[in-house]
Amino acid sequence: MTDWQKYNQLKAAVKEMRAAQNNYYSRGRTHELLKVAKAKEAEVDKLISDEHKNQMSLWR
Repeated sequence: MTDWQKYNQLKAAVKEMRAAQNNYYSRGRTHELLKVAKAKEAEVDKLISDEHKNQMSLWR
């Protein structure tokens, strides 16, 4: 996967995460909306973590 593809994937994931967080705060703070928002946050964290691991492996 190229750097641009990774960037666009992360950008899309962050956009989805922000939308889920906005739904949680604007549509009533229900448990279901919180679970969706947390799942999106975890997806973004995983993408960032994976990229960090890839970058660190280049230094070895």
